Amino acid sequence: MMLQEPKILSINRPIRADGSKGSLSVCGDTHGQFLDLANIFHEDIGGYPTADNPFIFNGDLVDRGRYSFEGVMCLLAIKLADPQAVHILRGNHETSRMYLRYGFKDEINEKYDQEVMHKFEELFEALPVAAVLQDEVFVVHGGIGPTAATCTIDELNTHVMNRKLSKVSGEVFEELLWSDPDDEDSKFSESPRGLGSLFGKDATKSFLKRNKLKLLIRSHEVRDGGYDIMHNGKCITVFSAPNYCRVSRNKGAIVRFEGDGMKPSFIVFDAKHYPIENH
Repeated sequence: MMLQEPKILSINRPIRADGSKGSLSVCGDTHGQFLDLANIFHEDIGGYPTADNPFIFNGDLVDRGRYSFEGVMCLLAIKLADPQAVHILRGNHETSRMYLRYGFKDEINEKYDQEVMHKFEELFEALPVAAVLQDEVFVVHGGIGPTAATCTIDELNTHVMNRKLSKVSGEVFEELLWSDPDDEDSKFSESPRGLGSLFGKDATKSFLKRNKLKLLIRSHEVRDGGYDIMHNGKCITVFSAPNYCRVSRNKGAIVRFEGDGMKPSFIVFDAKHYPIENH
């Protein structure tokens, strides 16, 4: 199913049977916190995913938490039952550089075997890396870098498809998954992560203008309140793993588009405490 999708998805808000627009939700990192992921689907937060109430999960489903397998399989089951209900994007933790070090491979080997891990590796390679919502909003796990910022959406899709064949294309792929916004620099500066770039408000503005977009939504970083708005309202960070690693005491959040237009709203939630987390 995902092999047939482009690497940059185009997603529109659904039209309900009565002619009204359905909602659309963007979730950030969930990092193996399966019970907090399931809580997102509570009627008081996002509601259950359907074609009329779709969700975009913006990467980093795995690592850190102990239930990455359950989280990914839950989303895959929903997508198989209703392909338009859930869209899964790739984060930097869905690359071998990260999942070999931060828990996911160990989790799979403990629960299953290397053959199952190989299937997940194939899945991660097939995932799209970004989405354009309603021709207005760009969603990507990390952000943009100096090369990605000069590209159109079609050019980004081509670079990601060719990332193993070209050094430049590989750099674009890393920029999309690893970059972070910065309020100190107006354009770009070196990232302390060692991959990707720090991008400032002028970089965001230029990229959005080039592609006739209005907003960039990304994840990749913990936010105490679950989300953060930067770059004169043009760049939103959303993080959906509350009390990250069970020590951070942060809120979780999702970005919600409802009503007319594409004005974002935010639903903030606390971590859930279940007995299973203590075993």
